[in-house]
Amino acid sequence: MNKKKIEELDNDLQIINSVIDGDIEQYELLMTKYKQKVFSVIANRVPPSEYDAMLQETFISAFQSLKNYSNEYPFSSWLSGIAYRKCCNYWRNISRSKEMNETSLSKDEDFSVIDLANNMLSSGSLSEFTQEDFTIIMKNINSSLAEDDRLLIELYYFEEKSLKEVANILGWGESKTKVRAMRARKKMRKIVEKLMEQGVI
Repeated sequence: MNKKKIEELDNDLQIINSVIDGDIEQYELLMTKYKQKVFSVIANRVPPSEYDAMLQETFISAFQSLKNYSNEYPFSSWLSGIAYRKCCNYWRNISRSKEMNETSLSKDEDFSVIDLANNMLSSGSLSEFTQEDFTIIMKNINSSLAEDDRLLIELYYFEEKSLKEVANILGWGESKTKVRAMRARKKMRKIVEKLMEQGVI
């Protein structure tokens, strides 16, 4: 960790300790500092109509859990993990309230699918597929995989975060994360193979 990051970590810890000790107004400093960071997480994962609520929920949850924060990771990473899980819970709640399949996806729900497909295309790792192919693939992934697996795929395979980072975000151990990552990738490959066999893509 470089000197600048160490100084930033120390500064965040001072603010956090002040908030825990009762000076809750100091929390606004953290909100101001990391608002854009949290926004960048949620803006790629939920519909625009949910941005404000998700941003607020993330900072409220972080405030309520400050005593659980460990300086093993930067505060920004810990906060991002909360934001990721909030987004995951949002889609989990959507899927519980109605069937999630290709024909029932609304325009808002389609948002995260298209965005992730764009990310996949820009990576160049699967360039043989067209934009339309990716949209079909991601809709099938959305309807076939558990929310945690979808987030795991996005973080590990598309955003190329380390297993340790993903484990921290999801609140899992590294061994569990590694196993789930391999299983999720196999499931995704089967989905793509099935769509190719059917001539859909």
